[in-house]
Amino acid sequence: MKSSAILSLLLLLAPLFSQAATYEVPTDPSLAPYAKYDIQNYTLSVVGDQVRVEYDMPMALTGVPQTVVMSGTLSADKIAQIQGPQGEALCQFMLKSCQISYKNLNIDPAAVTKHLMSLNLNPLELQGRAQVALSFAGDPIGVIHFDEYPL
Repeated sequence: MKSSAILSLLLLLAPLFSQAATYEVPTDPSLAPYAKYDIQNYTLSVVGDQVRVEYDMPMALTGVPQTVVMSGTLSADKIAQIQGPQGEALCQFMLKSCQISYKNLNIDPAAVTKHLMSLNLNPLELQGRAQVALSFAGDPIGVIHFDEYPL
């Protein structure tokens, strides 16, 4: 128990690697142009073999602000199985991606619609993003793509 508290403290004190990242919802190819979202507040920290990822979920998918935090162990081949209260992910650092499956996400369809309407999108993009959000609500999975990592 004490070692996990020390590890948590080290992860908090570790230099955070903040960068641009995108979130992609797997979808029908016709909706692919509407299935990518910039991730806000994406950070990645690595201390020894411990990995921590934190980011804000795109409001266009959930409708409500929420931060996802996952952590786990990095293998020698730069792969980490991470998990947290909202789900789990398989991060492959050589591919610069994490495949994520969520549980316990707060998704508010009415708030998603309101958020999308506030973006002043053209009708085609509004419809496409709404269809992607509906698909995501039924099967909350996705992929984070990032350009760099601190390994």
